[in-house]
Formats: sequence, structure tokens, C-alpha cells
Amino acid sequence: MSEKIRKLAATIAALKGVEAKHLRDEMEEVHGIKDERPETLVIGDVIESKPLEEKTEFDVVLISIGENKMNVIKTVKNIFGYGLKEAKDLVDDCVRDGSVVLSEALPKISAEMFKQQLEKIGAVIELK
Repeated sequence: MSEKIRKLAATIAALKGVEAKHLRDEMEEVHGIKDERPETLVIGDVIESKPLEEKTEFDVVLISIGENKMNVIKTVKNIFGYGLKEAKDLVDDCVRDGSVVLSEALPKISAEMFKQQLEKIGAVIELK
């Protein structure tokens, strides 16, 4: 690491809480550099907690098909609009690989509804 970086890091570490906040604001407003991490930031004597952003889109992942493979195939076909072969291939992929993504970037309400329908027939679903 260069001496310039070491000195800069030491200077930043020595900032008081309000100074650290001003530095963060300056970086964001003037230079467009934002801290996107949804975690608590501790600098000096200031503890700043950032709220977690609520996720709005979910992937529906089939983890296990349960005991009735045919019902899962039919339900996957009907829910997601796949053809019979596509639905069967996805279910077979789950059996072979341990899980498979059935659909990506669905709105929360749709993902939860699909999860509920599949769980009713014995499938294990995870929303990511």
C-alpha cells in the first residue's frame, strides 16, 4: 500500500463523528459516491444506522418437489405458463441438481402467491 493511501486512511480514521458525517456528505453530494451498504457504519464517536431497503422482486426457487411429481409439473406449467416439456424439465432439474429457479424478478405478491400454491401440493419453495 502506498504511503499516500496510509496517510489518507489515518486522517479519515482520526476524524470526529461530525467530521466523518461531513466527509460522507461531501463524497455523496460533490463526487456522487454513495455508501450503498445496508449496515451500521461506525466512524469515530458516531454510529449511523441505515435501514435495509425492502426487496421488491423475488426469484421463485424450487428446492424439493415433495411426493407428487406429476402435480408439481402440472402446477409449474399452469402457474408460470410453461409448456408441458419445459415444466417437466424444470422439475427434473430440481430432482437432479437439488434446486431450480422457476421464475426470476417477480413482484413480491406474485412470488408469495406462487409459493403458496406450490407448497399446498407438497413442494418446498424458497423466495430469493
